[in-house]
Amino acid sequence: ELSGEAYFDVVHHAQKPFVVTTPQLKIEVLGTKFNVAAPEGESFTEVVLAEGKVRLTGRAADFSQLLDPDEKFVFDQQKKRGEITRVNAAQLTAWKDGILIFRNEPLEEVFKRLGRWYNVRFELDNEQLRSYRFRATFENETVEEVVRLIALTVPISWEMQERVMNPDGTWSPKIIQVKLKDNGLKQEGKR
Repeated sequence: ELSGEAYFDVVHHAQKPFVVTTPQLKIEVLGTKFNVAAPEGESFTEVVLAEGKVRLTGRAADFSQLLDPDEKFVFDQQKKRGEITRVNAAQLTAWKDGILIFRNEPLEEVFKRLGRWYNVRFELDNEQLRSYRFRATFENETVEEVVRLIALTVPISWEMQERVMNPDGTWSPKIIQVKLKDNGLKQEGKR
């Protein structure tokens, strides 16, 4: 069972099936390398296939789907449906090697992946900003360095709220508020 994100490299064994379960999916390995993201508290599960095949079966919805290499399946629990898209699996699984690669991705997706990587929550205040397309590769930078680098190419301002201890002894997540600076984006979402 998985809550969070993990990369798997599994050899198929017919007598000993390898199955990963998330709250929304059952993923049966048919000899493969794949990534699963099922963040706790999120309404989606994402499976990216690098090699081989996996069979996805819905636990809450009635479906079964085979995934081929360089395909991503995103299941939205609220809509009770999933969607397959073609992707560069090596790019989306490079996190396991400490590298985050973004190629023409919406800034909202960039901040979602950065949030998982750095265990922070990004709050974007502008729809136009969410759809801005971004390209970069990050390796060994702190979250502060990454946001500063993004701000060099995207007209944003940002403010970080430090973590505070909750009454139950747990810590709140670090929150980074991102705002559009001086309406520097054109209507199309590009500079």
